[in-house]
Amino acid sequence: MIVKLTTPATAEYLKWEASLDASDRRRVQARLEMIREFGHFGLVNRFNGLTELKWANGLRVYTYVVHPNVVLLLGGNKRGQEKDIQRALKILSDLKAQ
Repeated sequence: MIVKLTTPATAEYLKWEASLDASDRRRVQARLEMIREFGHFGLVNRFNGLTELKWANGLRVYTYVVHPNVVLLLGGNKRGQEKDIQRALKILSDLKAQ
């Protein structure tokens, strides 16, 4: 039996996604669809409980995987990576405390 993954999102992630141009939004949505349908994450880094989805153009999406959910915590880009990682870890900590 194959269990499809779901991708619930935080308010911070939704705000970031809404700020993307149409091309980047489609790129992110296509990747999320691959994760939901096939469990294929593509290029990632895993650290400190986070999974960082990476794109060649610098986009980053920070997630927390707790099967069958891939929680979308925050998005960003390569330039703000260090700050975004710290924010994603804080969001994750807050979610776990609830």
